[in-house]
Amino acid sequence: MAADQQPQPAPVAPPRLRLRWLSVVVAVMVVLTGGWPLANALVANRHRLAAGSTLRIGPSATDSARFTVGPGWLQVPSQTNPFISYALRRGSLQVSVLFVALVNTSQKPELWTGLRKLVQAGNPGARLGGPVTVVTTAGNRGLTGTLTAGGMTGLASAFPSPSKGFAIEIVALGPRTRHLLNVRATRLLMLSLRFPPAPR
Repeated sequence: MAADQQPQPAPVAPPRLRLRWLSVVVAVMVVLTGGWPLANALVANRHRLAAGSTLRIGPSATDSARFTVGPGWLQVPSQTNPFISYALRRGSLQVSVLFVALVNTSQKPELWTGLRKLVQAGNPGARLGGPVTVVTTAGNRGLTGTLTAGGMTGLASAFPSPSKGFAIEIVALGPRTRHLLNVRATRLLMLSLRFPPAPR
């Protein structure tokens, strides 16, 4: 720079342009401080499960069961406690998998009555049909029946463990318009259920 040249002042942005940039900065700060945690919470409350994932439910290795999900399933972490319950979603299909402790083996015949009360408590006006026997791919016997609640339909099932100390109950509801697809997805999950061997 020549000695007789003075440094030129930096160009000043017009007030309107400065206001626009200020608005952008404020918007980004709002997203990062307020909107981002909200968006993060929504995303965190929908955990995608890989097809073929096996989940364990129950308070211990002996008092537990495992089931496997197919493609398209999501887990809802805020409504899931692997010791006692799983909340799962597949599109508009909602499925609950529940661990139910049995005080004694005499409760086994009352499983269906208890399941009906549970379903009606969560869905007033729900109707659970009569049970039919179902056998999982691992050879465990249980009961299943058709479930209807308002414009929703699905299946409810109860599987006593070989030890007779607990049972796994599965409740699935989805729109009537997707009944066949929902029943197929539910049955695949239900039939994958397996228990550890009963103690000898």
